Amino acid sequence: MPSFMKGDRIVYGVVMILAVDWSALPYNLVLCAACLAYYFFEVRNRPVPESAKELEASELVMEVPDAEEMASLNKEYRCWKWGAVIVFVVASAAFALGSLM
Repeated sequence: MPSFMKGDRIVYGVVMILAVDWSALPYNLVLCAACLAYYFFEVRNRPVPESAKELEASELVMEVPDAEEMASLNKEYRCWKWGAVIVFVVASAAFALGSLM
């Protein structure tokens, strides 16, 4: 995994901790500290298997799609993008409507 993506996990963890009820916050902070301690003292010191290194190296090799495949990928991307926008707008409207009532 690229190194720039590892910081995202920390941000997601903080958002998940703060998204709970305030009475559960101390328990989540203790659990988060225990998980971080486990990671730093146990998981990080494990040797990386050779097969994982080979797999990571093979994932870095990227083949360039031809024009037809690229057009298909762009069409699929646009469908997903607009689908996500529509879901966001509907969810935001439902939230706003629920807040007003």
